[in-house]
Amino acid sequence: MSNTRRIQPKCIRCHRRPARFRGIHCRPCADKFPCLDCDTPTGGECYMVQNALWAAAGMEPEGGLLCIECLEKRLGRELTGVDFTDVPINDPARRGIPMSERLLDRLGRKAAA
Repeated sequence: MSNTRRIQPKCIRCHRRPARFRGIHCRPCADKFPCLDCDTPTGGECYMVQNALWAAAGMEPEGGLLCIECLEKRLGRELTGVDFTDVPINDPARRGIPMSERLLDRLGRKAAA
């Protein structure tokens, strides 16, 4: 039996803590990244949407963060579950960190009681 450990990638900003937000940031650094439009911290609203949807909102890949409200304003509609990609950051069971009520609602999931 192999005794290999899975190496956790480090945050690209601080290079110290494990990267758990979008696979590139730790929680303290993610909380520091505000929405590009409204300047609100995006810690509870880290998510990934389909590339075409992100581009339709005028965003470049890795071009910053938008809160759900500002992304919806740019698109002119409310997000639905099909807008999100099938990755761990969009799955509350695999994510390991809290999600905002708004993000859970758009993903079509309810918060744990």
